Amino acid sequence: FICDCEDSGWTGDLCDSSEYPCPAERCYNNGQCKLNGRNNFTCNCLKTGFQGMFCEQGCLDTDKPCQNEGSCINNACICNPLTQGDFCEIIIDKDSVESQIKNDKNSLTIWLIISILSTVSIIFIIGLIYG
Repeated sequence: FICDCEDSGWTGDLCDSSEYPCPAERCYNNGQCKLNGRNNFTCNCLKTGFQGMFCEQGCLDTDKPCQNEGSCINNACICNPLTQGDFCEIIIDKDSVESQIKNDKNSLTIWLIISILSTVSIIFIIGLIYG
C-alpha cells in the first residue's frame, strides 16, 4: 500500500512525520510539545504544579502545589528555611544545617580572637617603639 499525504501537513512512507515540527521552545518548564494538527500544538506540562497553554503558570493559590508549608506568591513557591526546590519538595537535613551554623559560629569566633590578638599586639609594639 502507499500513503498519500499530499497537502495534509504530514510526510513519510506512513504519513507519520510532520512537515511542521512542533515548536518545542514554546513550552516552558520542561513542558512537552505535542503536534495535534497542521500548525496546532499543545503543551503537556510534565512538572507538577505547572499549567497554562504553554506550561507558563507556576503554583497557583487555588491548587496549593507548594509542599512542606511553602507559600505561593506571584506564581512561585516561597519555601521555609528547611526546604528547597521549585515546589519546596526537597527537605534539607536539619542536622546538617545546624552543623553548618555551628561551624560558621566557630569560624567567626576564631576570626574574632585572631583580630583581637592582632590589634593588642600592634598596640603593644607601638607602645614599645614610642613609649
